[in-house]
Amino acid sequence: MRFDFFPDADAVVISDEGRLTGERFGLWLRELTVEPDFTLEMHQIFDLRAMTGLPSTPAELEAFLRVGAGFNRGSGRVAVVAPDRLGPDLAEMLETRTPEDLGREMGVFETVEAALAWVKTGGPPTP
Repeated sequence: MRFDFFPDADAVVISDEGRLTGERFGLWLRELTVEPDFTLEMHQIFDLRAMTGLPSTPAELEAFLRVGAGFNRGSGRVAVVAPDRLGPDLAEMLETRTPEDLGREMGVFETVEAALAWVKTGGPPTP
């Protein structure tokens, strides 16, 4: 797993390779909390482009959202970078979540650059 910090965007990009599981996702979040540059107020960008086993049903997606629920206390936005393998239905499900549902604004993007631009500008998500 890799954490790249972007101070100019007050953001961290979390990336990894291999199979995405709820346990692995939880490990990312635990490891992130011990990073000295990390705060819950940071924008979090999850780059899933090199991952396999992405959620393919609403139930699987809900399970991942529950794993990250403890991180929803912060004020930063959450972006997921995952090309079309996530599927339009699940991407729409993520994007239609309200901050009240998740505790944060969420957007789905095809590139890290687009996600960084979104967290910097504060505008609506545009993939």
